[in-house]
Amino acid sequence: MICDQSARSTALDLSRSFIVQAPAGSGKTELLIQRYLALLSSVSIPEEIVAITFTRKAAAEMRHRIIGALKQAKNGILPVDNHKQETFKLATEALVKNNNQGWQLIEQPQRLKIETLDALNLRLAHQLPILSGGIAGSRLIEEGQYKEFYSSVSRRLVQQLDQETAISESLAVILRHLNVDIARLQELLENLLGTRDQWLKYITVDNPEKLILSLEKATQRLIDDELKSVQESIPRDILNELIPMLGHAASNAKNLTHLTGFQAWLEPETPPKPSWQNLAAWQALPELLLTKTGEWRKGLSLVGFTSKDEVIRDRLKEVISECKNNGTLLGTLKELADLPRPVLNPSEKPVLKAFCRVLVFLAVELKLVFEERNTVDFIEIGLAAKAALGNTNDPSELLLALDRRIQHLLVDEFQDTSQAQLRLLELLT
Repeated sequence: MICDQSARSTALDLSRSFIVQAPAGSGKTELLIQRYLALLSSVSIPEEIVAITFTRKAAAEMRHRIIGALKQAKNGILPVDNHKQETFKLATEALVKNNNQGWQLIEQPQRLKIETLDALNLRLAHQLPILSGGIAGSRLIEEGQYKEFYSSVSRRLVQQLDQETAISESLAVILRHLNVDIARLQELLENLLGTRDQWLKYITVDNPEKLILSLEKATQRLIDDELKSVQESIPRDILNELIPMLGHAASNAKNLTHLTGFQAWLEPETPPKPSWQNLAAWQALPELLLTKTGEWRKGLSLVGFTSKDEVIRDRLKEVISECKNNGTLLGTLKELADLPRPVLNPSEKPVLKAFCRVLVFLAVELKLVFEERNTVDFIEIGLAAKAALGNTNDPSELLLALDRRIQHLLVDEFQDTSQAQLRLLELLT
């Protein structure tokens, strides 16, 4: 049993910030509540603390548990469990501050700013309606209605294929790339609307050529990281044994997807450098060891190992058996097999440029539909909140006010934070 009491006590040091990592069921939420109670004793008003959760249920539960701890402290009932006793002590101290300041938290639990990021975004957008694009009076559509809503927007845009508009030719380029499958084009645009907070800022700032270069570089960095992980995952003695086996496959197999990759292993005594330039060589590994469905190979004739190569074939079977005992290697090899190409084909670049143009019009079409129906979705609220805050170099009055007001941010389930949500938290800090 691991004793983590020292780490838990350290996490209650209010002069420092922490990331808490622990398995499910280990009491992270209880620790979060303890820190919240400790902070209540240190702030001027409870609104200086903002706790972010990712579901309304989690926000309600956290508020309920904090109020419950304050009530228990008020009743003077000391719990039996040690960690509950720490909560009781912190709640008692917070209750003294509550009584001295007249906060009335038990009677007015809404003063505890515990909310989802969506709720925080809505609150921010409503505080500065002009800067946030005037969405304050709009009706919020629920997630269950997104599909129908986005579908109507993408359908309106696709209808411009038959018209001579600024976007019809770009739509035609994408449609030809999709083998003239209009339903697939519409579904693709519909899905992209649900992730526009991830791509909108790029297509409105970068020109297509610059964006393509940026995407390729990002893909290459991803591949480099993945290949280094693969090299570290495979024991060196196994990897050294695989080198002649990959070379054997290059000379004897009839149908190899990554033939040039296998050929890269014919000469070297050491593995190729784990870099994107050598992706094909490294993708020969999953092709040798796994079937097309991602299972460990049993029959080896398809990769050039037949009964006449009995010794090396049997050794490859033994190597595969040894690899099976590595719990993470199968997943690593599957990810390696699925890595994208590091450089776009010349024929793909015009399609991507067309997508950039279409996405701009798609975002505009969505704005028009929002205005027509006087509605918004959660993503729009998030974008509006960010607009209302400005940026670190040019902060809005709202951001300056929040900078004075918010002294402590607590984020539950931080690993689920998206890039757009992370940018909002960075602004607030």
